[in-house]
Amino acid sequence: MFLGEFYLDGGEKEKALENLKEAEGLFQEMGMDYWLGRIREMLAKL
Repeated sequence: MFLGEFYLDGGEKEKALENLKEAEGLFQEMGMDYWLGRIREMLAKL
């Protein structure tokens, strides 16, 4: 997630999307709702 956030801040949207989508899937599997919300906020910026 943090790598995706780093890429997003750096303007590398393609790399950010790849990392954020992977993190989103992992957080869904683990039921980590708080982090899912953060991921989705970042995805909305793309």
